Order: sequence, then C-alpha cells, then structure tokens
Amino acid sequence: MLRKPMLTNERGPAPATDATPALAVAARAVSAPCPQSRFADLSFLHSRGGLRWRIWDFAVAVAAFWIAFALSPYTEKMPAVWYLLTVGALYGFLLTTVARTCGVPQPEHGACVYELLVTSLLAVAISYFIFNAIVGLTLVRTYGRYIVGITLGLSMLGVAAPRYVLGRLMARQPLGVMIYGAGSQGRTCVRKLLTSKLFRVVGFLDHKADLRGASIEGVPVLGPIQEWTPQRLLDHGVALVVLCVRSRLIRENAGELAKLRRGGVELLTLGALFEQYFKTIEVDCDSLPLLASRPLILHNSPNLVAKRLLDLAVASTALILTLPLWPLLALLIRLDSRGPALFRQTRVRRHGELFTIYKFRTMCLDAEKDGAQWAAVDDPRVTRLGRLLRLTRLDELPQLWNVVKGDMSLVGPRPERPEFVEHLSRSIPFYDQRHLLPPGLTGWAQILYRYGASEEDARHKLAYDLYYIRNMSLSLDLEILLRTVPLLMRGSR
Repeated sequence: MLRKPMLTNERGPAPATDATPALAVAARAVSAPCPQSRFADLSFLHSRGGLRWRIWDFAVAVAAFWIAFALSPYTEKMPAVWYLLTVGALYGFLLTTVARTCGVPQPEHGACVYELLVTSLLAVAISYFIFNAIVGLTLVRTYGRYIVGITLGLSMLGVAAPRYVLGRLMARQPLGVMIYGAGSQGRTCVRKLLTSKLFRVVGFLDHKADLRGASIEGVPVLGPIQEWTPQRLLDHGVALVVLCVRSRLIRENAGELAKLRRGGVELLTLGALFEQYFKTIEVDCDSLPLLASRPLILHNSPNLVAKRLLDLAVASTALILTLPLWPLLALLIRLDSRGPALFRQTRVRRHGELFTIYKFRTMCLDAEKDGAQWAAVDDPRVTRLGRLLRLTRLDELPQLWNVVKGDMSLVGPRPERPEFVEHLSRSIPFYDQRHLLPPGLTGWAQILYRYGASEEDARHKLAYDLYYIRNMSLSLDLEILLRTVPLLMRGSR
C-alpha cells in the first residue's frame, strides 16, 4: 500500500514548533504535492457500478467460444461468422448474468483468492451448463470435448485473472478519500475506511477553527471545504469526498460541492458509501437509505411470491435428497451423548410471530440450565459430534421442514430467540426491521460476517440484514445461495 500523501498549500510548509506540534504536522500535510508512485494512477480502473466488468465478461465469453473452434484439432472448417457471434452472444449473456448472480467480486471489493476462484468457477460452470442445454434443445447441437474444455478454461481465466491482477494493483494504490465533516459521522466513517485496504484517507474537511491542525484517528483536519478546489483534490490523489455533515451545511455549500462533481470528484453520503462499498446499512449513522427503501412487506409482492416458489422448489428437493441421512445422524447423536437427537427451540419469525425451529442436537442436554445465553465460537457446551455437525451445517437439515412449512425462507436474516430479540430491540435502532421478511437458513450477514456470539456482533450483522431487506430480490437470493456453497466447502460458520 502506498504511504499517505504529503500535501501543502501554495505558501509552503509551516515551521514545526513545540507549542503547536499538531498544527505543524497538519501544515506539512497540506504543503507538498502528492508523491508520484512507481505505478501509474489507477483510480480510473475503479468500476463502482460494475458495468465495465459486465461488458468484459460478455467479451470474454464470446472470445472464448470463438477461440475454442479455432484451436480445436477437429474443426475442419470454421462456422459462419453470424453463428459464432449469435451463439457466442448467448453464452456471453449467460456468463455475464450468472457471474453477477454468483457474486464474482470486483477488484475494488478486496475479496480473497479463494472467494474469487470459487465464485468464478461456479459462474463459468453454471452458465455453460445452461448454455449447453439451450443449444442442445434449440439447435440440436453438441460440442466436442476440446471445444468445451477450451471454452471453459479460457472463460475461467478471463473472468478470474484480470480481477486478481487489478485487485493486487489497486491494493498498492487505494482510492484517495477526503471526509467532509469531522464530527461523529466523520469519525465513524474514518474508522470504517481505515479497516479497508481499498481506501487511503487523505484528511478531514471542516470549517471549525479549533479543529484545524488536529489529528483524528491519525488523520489530519485540513481546513474548510472552500479552500479545496477540484483540481487541488485531484492533484493530491483524492477521487472521492464523503459527506458526513448535517443537511444544513450541505445546502450552504451546495455550490462548492457542485463544483467538485463537475471537476471529476465523486461525492457520496456516509450511508451511500457503506451501502455501495461495504454492502451494509449502518443505522447508527444514517438511516435514510432504509427509510427510503421500496416497500417489501406486502403479502402480494411479486418478489415475495417468487421467493416462496424458490423456497418450495429448492427446500422440497433438498429435503427428499437428504432424508436418508437423517436416521444415521440421529443414531450417531444418540450414541455420542445423552438426550434426544432432534432439538426444538422457539424463535421469532416474520412480523414478530413465534415458531418452533428444528435442528439436530449439537449441545449437551443441560446446556441452558442457567437460562438463555449466547452461543460462542468454541462453546464448551457443544458435544464432540456437535462440532462436526456445526462445521458442516448438517445440524440445520431439519430446518428444511421449517422452510417447506413457511416458517422460514432459504435466504433471510437468521431467526433469533425471543429473549434476545426483546433485549436487542431496546438497545439497537431498527432491530425490529429484521422481521419485515421471513427468517432464513442463510443470509447476507451469514456470508459476509463472522459467526455472531454477542450483542456487538448482532449490531454488525443487522447492518448486513438491513442491506438485504432494502435490496431483496430473486437474483440476490440466488447470489447468496451460490455464495453459501464456498462456505460449506470450507467448513465456515
């Protein structure tokens, strides 16, 4: 990662004194131009909306399909150009759509190599399977192993390799960010940004004279926004300004902010930053995105109807396929520890109603003799076999019946116990919003956040759950289901 740039004003650096060390540091921080890295400026590579990558995936698919025919030793004559373009475009459309559904990460997301490889592999395999089925049914055509192998190999390489390379390059030159407002929202913002390698926080902009020269979380306050022209921000590597001030100040400085936008600097509110880059909605700092979300709680919502149909189809199939395992698991549980094989517990579902959840028992019989308590990562109450069941999530197989009954969905916020819901609803704003949708077997919080075992974890997971509530759709459900597969393969919980 590059070191933070040293900035200066046109008058030159202010001399450091023992009396005003913080002010001297800030003065030096705004006096020197941003040092040029040995890498070119890569800020233009950030594709915040993902459109560039959708175009790229489409081009990769068409090119892979075309090259496969050219490289196959059994191709005596290349097909007509219209055939390669038309059929290749079908494969390109499928790969582009499925890659987004599978959650293939953009370089800006900072995903690990494992997630990139698994999601890319899933996207290529699923899209080609659908493509092959369509071509077989419509054109009554099948392709040889060389064409299939080359197409899949080039597609996988074209999808994963550029994202990996650009991700490594972007990590060396993060996106320069300036925070407008050094109050509570600004402090929340800087703490979040400093946890990510994708951002380089240059400083705060704030009009308060007593803050100028101060250092907040190691980031200097560089004066009012009026002193920073678009060109000055760009010269110091700032591509994004996050608005962390009250709406009154935004209105008063609307002209200055408009100049920044026209000058090529992106502006985002704190809530928009979290939703766009971190895929969360932090209600403690900005609840507007949640309050402005489209209504999702109508009983006849098309999204909910499609969600229910998906639940019935997948859960019923999975229930039938896994049912032969149930007697074996029940027998092993009874042999491993004293008590029943099946565990029942009251949880909260949609609209705050109560239901009985079913699981294979993973804890000892008297696990809650002292009352309800949080489950820990290495909980001593978990049995030997229970650890394996939890690691592989086999303990949750009976919840497929809850999904078929309609108590739960495949995707949604995890159902919590009423004892915890009552407490968390009082201490965490908007916690009850989790109950606008049916609880799920897996969810956005489950794939993006660690196993929750405290009130603080519940607060963080709520940010992901609210993002899902605001953006719930059939495609997002499919993405979450597909992204759950790598977690199961890795034994993550």
